Amino acid sequence: MRYRYERHLHHHETDGDGVCHFSNYLRLFEESMTSLLRELALPLEVMDATLAVTSVRAAYLHPLRHGDVLSVLTGVTAVRRTYADLTADIQSGATLCCRVDARVCAVTRGEGLATSLAEPLRAGLARHLIDTGEPRHDTVL
Repeated sequence: MRYRYERHLHHHETDGDGVCHFSNYLRLFEESMTSLLRELALPLEVMDATLAVTSVRAAYLHPLRHGDVLSVLTGVTAVRRTYADLTADIQSGATLCCRVDARVCAVTRGEGLATSLAEPLRAGLARHLIDTGEPRHDTVL
């Protein structure tokens, strides 16, 4: 099940032509991920560890423009002991504007060392697992 996050694209997120600057697609992804964690009652501020994006790929497909109502549909494609893979489709109406795929890893606060995802976080993310059509050997380890 994908999580839906919606809002308008703000003027400060655009270039001189009113088009969303490419770097803001990653910010939109992060906003959606943070909102999903809040929805799961697991805001980053209260977790023992934090999440670090360790890899990201974004495919720009269609421009977002100032004032567009956008939706970020975020799903989880894998949950492992120390990381989760997420995918987000950033849309304006039915038009897919950008797809972001990212890996987020649990790291200790301060030291920044890899650690296990907390069990409530793993369980919450597992509720948002989606089928991407790619073969998966396992979903939660």
